Amino acid sequence: VLAGYDWSYGISVNDGGTVVGFLNKSPGGFEHAFVWDPAGAGTMTALTHPAGYSSSLAADINNAGTIVGYFFHDATQQVHAFRCMPPGPMEDLNVALGGGPGSMALGINNAGHIVGQRTRADGKPVGFFYDGSIVRDFAESYVTAGTLNGSLAYDLNDSDQVVGYYQFTPPAFPPPAPSPVMQTNAVAWNPGDATFTVFGSGFLMGINASGQAAGNINLTGSGWHAAFWRGPGFTVDSVGSPATHNRALSVSDQGM
Repeated sequence: VLAGYDWSYGISVNDGGTVVGFLNKSPGGFEHAFVWDPAGAGTMTALTHPAGYSSSLAADINNAGTIVGYFFHDATQQVHAFRCMPPGPMEDLNVALGGGPGSMALGINNAGHIVGQRTRADGKPVGFFYDGSIVRDFAESYVTAGTLNGSLAYDLNDSDQVVGYYQFTPPAFPPPAPSPVMQTNAVAWNPGDATFTVFGSGFLMGINASGQAAGNINLTGSGWHAAFWRGPGFTVDSVGSPATHNRALSVSDQGM
């Protein structure tokens, strides 16, 4: 851990073994994005914040070494997505993503395409896919029944298959039926042809080169469990006994 910080948390690693994540200073929980280079004995470097930014987190790194994440913009008191190629500067992506009240970059593939979440001008948080010129949202057009409350894109592979979740409130029925309750569904999304697959109550948080995905599923009567979706069709294998609660965050190209 670098001097001045108490602990570190690695979030993502590329094929070359370079790790990104965040450093933490207690008390107060101040976070600072880092990159760790495995060459030699290994070198940890804190990314340099531009003037007017603080408290950052590096969420992902591709094989070219491009890092994405999010940092705090002091003037607007908003979280903004960033992109960085060390030793270059951290680039604020919020304007490129529509200039709304905030954004987070959570995944980047080897083509440099980015996914995450942005808050639209109307205040609704939606998952996005950004190819460097065009932003595509997982938004209302994908929800055929009920009201979209929000969505988030966690990860993508080099085929631009995206995984994440969306939250929606089902249509209301006349009394005495109970009021509808917001639900969360795991989803796989292809921004290129606008197709998507819903897997029921849960989250998808990682996807590999073959389109196999990992996340959480909410099993009726036994809570949340780690789960893996293996194509084609993403069959579900729930991991863990009904007495356990666990989650899967990513899946390797070997399906592990």
